[in-house]
Parts: sequence; structure tokens; C-alpha cells
Amino acid sequence: MSTGSRRSSQSFSYVLILWCDDVLVELKRSKVPLSRGYYIYVGSANIKRPYLRVVRHLMKSGKKLRWHVDYLTRVCDPVGALLCGGVREETLYEILVSSDYVTPSVEGFGCSDYRGTHKTHLFRFCGGMELLHEVVGRLSSVLRVLCSEIEVILN
Repeated sequence: MSTGSRRSSQSFSYVLILWCDDVLVELKRSKVPLSRGYYIYVGSANIKRPYLRVVRHLMKSGKKLRWHVDYLTRVCDPVGALLCGGVREETLYEILVSSDYVTPSVEGFGCSDYRGTHKTHLFRFCGGMELLHEVVGRLSSVLRVLCSEIEVILN
């Protein structure tokens, strides 16, 4: 992906894939228990260099805690991400909500901009590592059609 300046009208969104052991995610006002497994988080990256948002989420420390996902990445291991240009996070949310392979995880997590329309932006993956590769491959195939640009970032 190019690192130059972007048109401000270009939407960027991403899915972040994480591995969590049995953990308690301590947010500002609550504590959220997560059970061992893979999770998928959907977000937006509508900034000049959207890949920097994803790289930030791949870091476990050295960042100010701003968003729910920041608290999550402190206690879970980011595995990788798919960054998509030209597609809004609502589209990625709809893809995940309609998937047979993920279930909504924590109500209200990471979707304060979509209160009332989105249940959560954190989904629990239902299956093992082999199935995860298959699902990420399928998601990549769908995004290749939808996205004007796509970047796969592995941690």
C-alpha cells in the first residue's frame, strides 16, 4: 500500500485478529471477562496513514489507552489484521454479523459510534486455527472484491 497522502473521502476499515487466554479486560468503567480463543475486532482507520492505526493496535504497550481495543490488546495477543480501503466499517460489521464462523462477543464493545445499530465490534471466532485460516482466506477474497486497496498485516 502506498504511504503517501490519501483523499479525505476515502474510507478505510480493518479487522484485527487476536488470540486471548482466559482474561479479564479492564476498561475505564467495567471489567469484561473473555474466554480462551480467537477474536475478531472491526474498526475504522479514516486517517491520513490508515496502516498506522492497525500497527498501533498490533503493539501491546507504549500507547495511550483511548479505545476499547487498546485495553483488549494489552491483555490479548494481536495476530494480524486486514486493512481495507474504500469500504466502511459498517460493511465489515455486516459481513461478520452474517458469518456462521463468529458470534458477537461483548455487547457495546468498540461500537459507541453505532449505538442502537451495532451490537458489538468484537466477535468470538468459533473454531480452531485451521478453520481460522480458512475464514481469513474467505474474508480476504470478499474484501479483494470490495476494497479499492487491501493490506494484510501479520504480527
